[in-house]
Amino acid sequence: MSELSSVVKQQNDFSESINFSGNKIDDFDKRMKSVEVLDKKLSSLDSQVSALNSVNKKIKSDINTLQQSMEMSKLEGIEVPESRNESVIQVVKDISAKINFESSDVLIGSVGAFPSQKD
Repeated sequence: MSELSSVVKQQNDFSESINFSGNKIDDFDKRMKSVEVLDKKLSSLDSQVSALNSVNKKIKSDINTLQQSMEMSKLEGIEVPESRNESVIQVVKDISAKINFESSDVLIGSVGAFPSQKD
């Protein structure tokens, strides 16, 4: 009877070990599925980042082109006499008219009067 009891105990221990291993495999499968889901999300995010990088490069290029265009079309008047209560925009328009350059308010991006530097 003692041998039978020992065999039953070994069988129970073996069954517990198999159940424990099976549970660990089930946990591993669940984690593996989670990793696969995260991998798909990561791939999707990589694609989005690549697309956004392309858009970002295009925007930077466009900004650079616009800045160069603005620099090329900049007009600077030096040594223009200054009078009291003058409208700097009107001065720009008057000068533009004298040199046959179209100057609407839309084309005049910014106008400023800076005091002359007397030496």
